[in-house]
Amino acid sequence: MTPVRWVLLTGLAVFMTGAGAYHFVNPDAYEALIPPILPAKRFLVYISGVMEIGFGLALFVPAWRPRAAIGVIVTLIVIFPANIWMALQGGIDDPRVPASFANPIVAWARLPFQGLFIWWATLFVRR
Repeated sequence: MTPVRWVLLTGLAVFMTGAGAYHFVNPDAYEALIPPILPAKRFLVYISGVMEIGFGLALFVPAWRPRAAIGVIVTLIVIFPANIWMALQGGIDDPRVPASFANPIVAWARLPFQGLFIWWATLFVRR
């Protein structure tokens, strides 16, 4: 693996693992980002956190890396509708989430970054 590829892999793995861990540090913030139509918000926060941590760590295991990368992609696709909902709401003005999330520009800016992370994970689908 080239040094650049290793840095990209490590960055994605650390980001996913850290984001997943934060689901357990501040679950209220993530609950506020879930559209009201979905039930069992706390469960959804915890299960998505487990998935992000698991796939993030699995990226470091060469034999698991392609499946972990697919898992990252699927996870990001599954949570994408919540980001769209947040953008359509003009941001989330809720005391449980960072103030920047109330900003419509931030809400809309998150959308292309989701695509960037999906693309980033595709770099590791093949060995």
